[in-house]
Amino acid sequence: MEFLGKIVIAGLMNGSIYGLVAIGFVLVYKSSSVLNFSQGYMLLLGAYIFWFFKASLKLDLLPSLLLALPSGFLMGIAIERITLRPLIGQPLISMITVTIFLSLVLEGLVSLIWGTYPLEQITVFGRGSGTVGSIVLTTENVCAFGVAFGAMVVLILFFRYTNLGLAMRGVAEGHQIVQSMGIGVRRIFSISWGIAGVAATIGGILMGTTLGFQLGLSHIGLLAIPAAFIGGLESPEGAILGGLLIGLIESVVSGYLGNAAGVPATFVVLILVMLIRPYGFFGLERIERV
Repeated sequence: MEFLGKIVIAGLMNGSIYGLVAIGFVLVYKSSSVLNFSQGYMLLLGAYIFWFFKASLKLDLLPSLLLALPSGFLMGIAIERITLRPLIGQPLISMITVTIFLSLVLEGLVSLIWGTYPLEQITVFGRGSGTVGSIVLTTENVCAFGVAFGAMVVLILFFRYTNLGLAMRGVAEGHQIVQSMGIGVRRIFSISWGIAGVAATIGGILMGTTLGFQLGLSHIGLLAIPAAFIGGLESPEGAILGGLLIGLIESVVSGYLGNAAGVPATFVVLILVMLIRPYGFFGLERIERV
C-alpha cells in the first residue's frame, strides 16, 4: 500500500506539470487550429534558459525566474512570427508539419549551445521531507505540484475572465467575427504562442529541478499532447484532467511493469479514448451539415 501511495503521488505531481503544458497546447489550438507538436521541445528550451540564468550566471532564484518567464514568452512569439505567420492562408497540414520539424530544430539548438550531456543539478525548492501516514512527501514534489496547479488556475482564470482571454476565446470561434469587432487576430495568435511558451517554461523548470536538466525533458514534455487530446482540445479544464490522468497511468504502469512500459501505456489509453470519445472528455463535438 505504501508503494502504491508513492507512485500515485509521483503521478499526480508529474500529471500537474503535463496538465500545465497541455493548457499551452490547447490555447494555441483554440486560437489558430494548429497542433503544436513542438510543445515538448519548447519545454526543453525554456528549462535550459532558466538553468543558464540560475547556474551559469549564478543569479538568485527570483531574478532567474523574472528573466526566464519573459524569455519563454518571447520564445513562443518568435516561433509564431518566424515559422508560422508566413504560412497563414496555406493548408493547415503545412503548419502542423512545420511544428514537427521545429521540434528537431529546437533540440538541435539546445544541443549546440549546452551540449548533449545532463547539466549540473540545481535546487529550487530546497531539501526536506514530511510524512502522511507511511508515505514520505519531499519538499520538491509538494512545491512542484503546488506551483503547477497554481499556474493552471491562473491561466484558466485569465482565459475566462480577462478581456484578452475573452478575445482569445472569440478568435477560437471565428476569425471574421472578431475582426469585425476590431480585434487583431494576428496579435491574438502571437499572445497565445507566448503564453504557451511561458507554460512550457514553467513545466520545464519544475521537471528539471526534480528529474534533472537533460535532453530527455523534451520527450517527457511530449506527454502533454495526449493529455490535451484526452481532455479535449478545446477545453483548458480538460487539459488538467488529461494531465493528471496521464501522470497517474504513466506512474502506476512504470511502478509495476517497469519504466519502459509507462509511456507506451499512456498512448494506448489515448487510442482507446479517441475510439470512444474522438473529441476527448470535454471537447466540443462539431456537427457539419451538408
